[in-house]
Amino acid sequence: MSDDRIVLVTGANRGIGYEAVKYLSQQLPHAKVLLSSRSVDSGTAAVQKMQVEVPDHDFSNVEVIQLDITDSESLAAAVETVLRKFGQLTDLLHNTGIADVKGDLHTPEILDVNVRCAKDTVESFLPIIPAKTGRISLVSSQVGAWYAAAADPEIQDRLNDVSKNDYNTIAKLINDWIAFSQGESSELNWNPPNDMLSSAYGVSKALITAWVRHFAQTETKVPIAIVCPGYCQTELTGGQGSRSAAQGAYSVAWPLLNEFNSGHFYQDGNDLPHVYSMPSW
Repeated sequence: MSDDRIVLVTGANRGIGYEAVKYLSQQLPHAKVLLSSRSVDSGTAAVQKMQVEVPDHDFSNVEVIQLDITDSESLAAAVETVLRKFGQLTDLLHNTGIADVKGDLHTPEILDVNVRCAKDTVESFLPIIPAKTGRISLVSSQVGAWYAAAADPEIQDRLNDVSKNDYNTIAKLINDWIAFSQGESSELNWNPPNDMLSSAYGVSKALITAWVRHFAQTETKVPIAIVCPGYCQTELTGGQGSRSAAQGAYSVAWPLLNEFNSGHFYQDGNDLPHVYSMPSW
């Protein structure tokens, strides 16, 4: 596989995204690795930190690009910048996601960022990704698989109906969850099976996985993998976790370095079920 590529990692100035850029820069020394950050200064500081941490690699193949995936103008500008400077994007690692907003685990903003904005990012860059050589890795989570396994049977059926889960369908499910979470009338029973899965995060990851499965099967020829970093020690998890951010980065970057089945769900290169029960530790 040629490493003369243009690789973009979103949300990459810290955490798993930062470690993914650091890793891919070394694995693909002839590639251009684009570190996206809402702030160029934060992105530049991240590259400088890499240079200190790994003095044997100068990271001259890393370039910072400003991108706020929640801002449509920023997203359009980033696509235009990549197209103007490089002519195409060969690889997209969509890493950006949130678990809470100022401590609120149930705000609809979590689903907006983790589902709608993820979809918008993929669709925005897709026209400049070549179908024959391009690839996309989109970070979801095993928590979504656990939620889907424990959810009400009707929700399970909806999530597994791959042919029907275009974004209009997913958006309706998002709105139904919002109504339920706010005590309003809803079509489906979104009652969580336990506290871990009760947050918007678990639902958001189940829904983005459902959309990617449909997207891979019906809407794109560019291979797209759903990936899970595992429970990593990052700001997202409050520094808790059984894995390092670097381990999570290797897991989510794996599809950019290896062959995979489009629409499948991977952790550490292992092809996992889209739906499986939460282990009892």
